[in-house]
Amino acid sequence: MRKTSFLKQLYSCYFSRPVHDRLLYRTAAQFEFQSVVEIGISSIERTCRMLEIAHRYTDQPICYTGIDLFDARDGRQQQVGLKFAHVELKKTGSVIKLMPGDPFSSLSRCANLLSGTDLLIVGAEVDQQSMDRSWFYLPRMLHEESHVIIEHMKGDQVEFEEGDLQSIIDRSELTLGTCSRPGLREAA
Repeated sequence: MRKTSFLKQLYSCYFSRPVHDRLLYRTAAQFEFQSVVEIGISSIERTCRMLEIAHRYTDQPICYTGIDLFDARDGRQQQVGLKFAHVELKKTGSVIKLMPGDPFSSLSRCANLLSGTDLLIVGAEVDQQSMDRSWFYLPRMLHEESHVIIEHMKGDQVEFEEGDLQSIIDRSELTLGTCSRPGLREAA
């Protein structure tokens, strides 16, 4: 299990670049996590650093699940290879599960297996149409003490929105009524 030193943690939480990633590092340092789910991996380096910081505060291995298109990403997004991601993340000492696919198809298959998630991270580069259909599955994965961090792109800037179980329930109810469901007819 690879743990980060105190100085490296201090640097990551307060002085690292890009600035917006500091919230993730501080969250990993403040709360004990056993289970992390990341939808849309923005950076393998960022995820590895976050897991190393989280390992400082627990003796148990952290279960990390990454849902991403990996090698199937289009040319506009940074490529993250599945094999490369697995090799790099495994070095942190975490139990790694990588699920290739868009959020909706991956979560519809495995949301019940991810119950008890302590930290949920939703990346900015995920397919929004697929993510809108996926909010329905997220409340069953979380518990009352879960932390949620949602990444947004505002022009060229990245911003994070923090949330909890109730914010995900509200979002799932909001998107449930607006998503089209092929094959279902309106009741007469």
